[in-house]
Amino acid sequence: MEKALRGCADAGVPNTVDLWPGIRDRVGVERTSATVTGEGRTSTGSPRRSSFPRLVPRTRAGWVLAALLVLILSTGAYAASGLVYETFVGELPGAQGPVFGQKIDQTQTADGARVTLEWAYADARFVVVGFSVEDLRDGRRVAGYPAELQPTMVMDEPGYSGHTDEEYPERARLSDESGSEFRVVGGQGQTSVAPDNIVEGPLANSAVFEAPNRIDPSGNHHFRLELPLEEWAIISMGEKIPAPEPVGEPFVLDFEIPVRPVPVAEINQKETASGLTLSLERVSNSPGRPQGVFCFQPPDDEHDWFPTGGDLAFEGGPVPGERHCLEMLLNGPLEGRSSVTVAQIEGIPHCPSGNDEVCARQERTIQGPWTFEFEAPER
Repeated sequence: MEKALRGCADAGVPNTVDLWPGIRDRVGVERTSATVTGEGRTSTGSPRRSSFPRLVPRTRAGWVLAALLVLILSTGAYAASGLVYETFVGELPGAQGPVFGQKIDQTQTADGARVTLEWAYADARFVVVGFSVEDLRDGRRVAGYPAELQPTMVMDEPGYSGHTDEEYPERARLSDESGSEFRVVGGQGQTSVAPDNIVEGPLANSAVFEAPNRIDPSGNHHFRLELPLEEWAIISMGEKIPAPEPVGEPFVLDFEIPVRPVPVAEINQKETASGLTLSLERVSNSPGRPQGVFCFQPPDDEHDWFPTGGDLAFEGGPVPGERHCLEMLLNGPLEGRSSVTVAQIEGIPHCPSGNDEVCARQERTIQGPWTFEFEAPER
């Protein structure tokens, strides 16, 4: 089944198709960025505070595969099929799931809902959890639409310490035995696509959390996952999504898993384009999220500078003790002979608030590309 579905996906989606504009409004992702300034400061844009109950596979082929799987699952006949479920999970972050993590199988039931923590993985930088959410109550509705249960996920820009707790007091949280709270940097989940195409059975989800400080990879580590649920209306494409409604108290799941070291490879490559030299110092290959450390001399002190491109996520932060260096999350998995391309370096002027229109005219862009090829460190 998986082979056939992937064949359909590969054959049915041309490389020229860009699905992002059509789904951007449903996903609700805001652009945010980490920046390097002339003084070595770091500033960030608005926090990424996106609830992501909609399905967001990693690839174009994944979109077709996911759509086919939703159609199969919605018939009900295969809702309990382990093969279909595992195939779907293969399109989520940390696709290997229990292969690289540890099976947990911890279940809680309350308020007509069942949450099962299926598996978890931890290394010195990231914690990845895979869980399912099952609605045990019939007839849920929001604003007149049929509704389903989804976890409340809020992604915050690194370094942001603004109003997240005030605006989103109830959101997925992960903490450890020291009391440190991890921030959400990624996650995907299964969802119904229309009122006449509702998924039956448990919905697969995963979430990636970044540690506030490196975790010592030694033995088992205790974690606490708090997972609130919301009722989300199931609407047709193009309709306005009503505000979700909270469901009961957050589910709280305590678990212990070993913390593994993160494979790191020193790259030390330099590339020059448009007169600017950019270096890729090293990469780390966590199954949670791969990262790269990029360094460059900012062209001036009047702008905040940051690298962008399809291979880079917008999350990043300064590297302590390394001037003019950013540690950026990478979008794609690293395996074997790999490459990372920085498309351009963008400069945002230092402007007082309220002058957005003037500031936009003062933005600068230095065109690349800067491409680095290397052997990815083995996990």
